Amino acid sequence: MQYALLSMLFDTLQMKISKSLNILFRSPATFALHIALSVVVAGALITHFTGIQGKITLSEGGEPVCRYEVTGNIGDGKLPFCVQLLATEVSYYPDTSSPSDFASELRINLPDGSVADGRVSMNRVFQYRGWRFYQTAVAPGSSTLTIARDPAGIAVTYTGYILLGVSMIFFLLSRSTGWRAAVRRLPVVVVVLMSAVRGGATPASERTLPSTIQRPLAREMGKLLIYDQGRIRPMSAFAADFTRALCGSDNYRGLTPEQVLAGWLFYYDSWKREPMIRIKGRKLCEALGVDGNYASLRDFFSPDGYRLETLIADRTDRNVLDADARVALISTVATGAAFRMFPYESASGVREWLSWGSVRPSAIDAAQWQFISGTLPDINRLLAQGRNVAVDSVFGCIAGFQREVLAAGGTDCDQLMKKASVERLYSRYVKLFPCGGLFVMAGLILVFLSVCQLPRRYARSLCRFSFLVAAVGLIYVSALLAARWYIGGHIPLSNGYETMLTMGFIALVGSVVAAGRWQIVRGGLLVAAGLATLVAAMSGGGVQIGPLMPVLASPWLSVHVLLVMTAYSLAALITVVSVTALCAGDTRRRNLADLSLVLLLPAVFLLAAGIFTGAVWANQAWGRYWGWDPKETCALVTMLIYALPLHRRSVGFFRNPKAVSSYLALAFLAVLFTYFGANYLLPGLHSYA
Repeated sequence: MQYALLSMLFDTLQMKISKSLNILFRSPATFALHIALSVVVAGALITHFTGIQGKITLSEGGEPVCRYEVTGNIGDGKLPFCVQLLATEVSYYPDTSSPSDFASELRINLPDGSVADGRVSMNRVFQYRGWRFYQTAVAPGSSTLTIARDPAGIAVTYTGYILLGVSMIFFLLSRSTGWRAAVRRLPVVVVVLMSAVRGGATPASERTLPSTIQRPLAREMGKLLIYDQGRIRPMSAFAADFTRALCGSDNYRGLTPEQVLAGWLFYYDSWKREPMIRIKGRKLCEALGVDGNYASLRDFFSPDGYRLETLIADRTDRNVLDADARVALISTVATGAAFRMFPYESASGVREWLSWGSVRPSAIDAAQWQFISGTLPDINRLLAQGRNVAVDSVFGCIAGFQREVLAAGGTDCDQLMKKASVERLYSRYVKLFPCGGLFVMAGLILVFLSVCQLPRRYARSLCRFSFLVAAVGLIYVSALLAARWYIGGHIPLSNGYETMLTMGFIALVGSVVAAGRWQIVRGGLLVAAGLATLVAAMSGGGVQIGPLMPVLASPWLSVHVLLVMTAYSLAALITVVSVTALCAGDTRRRNLADLSLVLLLPAVFLLAAGIFTGAVWANQAWGRYWGWDPKETCALVTMLIYALPLHRRSVGFFRNPKAVSSYLALAFLAVLFTYFGANYLLPGLHSYA
């Protein structure tokens, strides 16, 4: 009995394998794709079993080092030559103390007495006789390098990557695949879908406003430059961040962000009684004795001291920690420590910035220090006397001081002021919440039209409205991304906010260029754009444009992120189409399932290309193209989840339209976890994204 059962299972497995092999051999494109994946896996195995990895720390001017610390699976820790550190170099972004690159000058000492010099920096590998050196860290007088030797594994893996790219293009062009058959059925899908569309507390207003400076004077104050987030930016942008952090809004009771910032700086006693600090959680409200979502600074203190002191000790309540961070932010503003607006050249030749609360550096002369330390008392005195014109003159003197020092250091002040002007406009007109809501509403209208019957004239009007929303939204989001690119000096793809905004941009482009008949595609992409925009708005990082970390300053960043975000946009569209299919009748469900499968193949290919370009980037930066980082692993699992329905010839489950639509609707949960869960819940190299 047991033997018969095993024999039956063996025969079934043999039939399945034989059927799968027949499918592969009948389709050269499919066969080439699987061969390429096999080569990639083979390269990874070669690297795992034969690749050497290690770490070495060198002292500047020290003795040559011939051994390394083994961090991989194999290696004896001995180099066939000795390495010596000649010098280290740290490059900075212009007019800042933020590092843009780390580099080391190396000398290779061979046993025969000859030498070879080389240079290694972030994303720039130094190679010598098959050994690869990667810049890992730089400290005063020392440098830490990662060492790798894997010529066979890298050669095989990169060959697999090239074959994979060629085979994906071959697959898309081949006429003998199930995907091309689904594409040929699309005209029928369009006709069916178009027939469906054609056929059917004391109120804040009662409180006295706290004292602050007049709006024109605050506007002039907002034009001053300030050093914040590792770069130079206008004070108006900092004011917008400050106001949003405190009360969750771009303004407060009709006062501009610049007026709010000036109020806390110059009229602290008036503002500390103002209930404008946003708080969350019953525990926090009870500790402060507040009934509502807002508290004043005075509520955080009692005769016994700081009321949150015991609550923040265990560091577990996020609401308490956020409230404590807001109190600390107010403290830096009220004391003037946040206003790093006076540039000077340090003794080491690096441009640094002082605030009103700074201690006098030894490198600054007495006249400059007298000006810096005297401006805040002068402004307070003039405001008390009501001499606003004189205060405006002091702001002008500060602006002149900034330009003079920056120009003396070789800074293009005109270009800097242009960037500051663009950032002031940017911080004023970032309104992502209403835009995201409008995109979602317009997209849902089109999805509704694809499954419901409305009079033709109403359907046309709603379609035109949705197209107008998509077109105007594309112009607006493009302007935001262009502004961030111009201000930051790099493609805006370096953090979660920017990648979500880019995903919205990609979805809007697809929505605008979609043919007029493809209303469900346009609607799905509009919904995806709206959700991405809303997520970007909720991230709270709308105006925070910082310099790139050195490891991110690579051209591979743009390629990698654009491919992955485009794949995620298609995944979101597939989800909308699949959910719509589940709500439709049998005929439309079958057609919508075909549409989902047509969109699925480019989504999987783009995600695969994004993963492998990321692997190339990782190999350039860290010396390994795969490290089982949480984000890497989740992205791979997501790709495999979405790749399963492409095997519907072998897996009968995916030949059922309702089953495949249900599966693809749920598959988007993997995308959500990959992007949000791996970023914010699982620590790893991708936590910045």
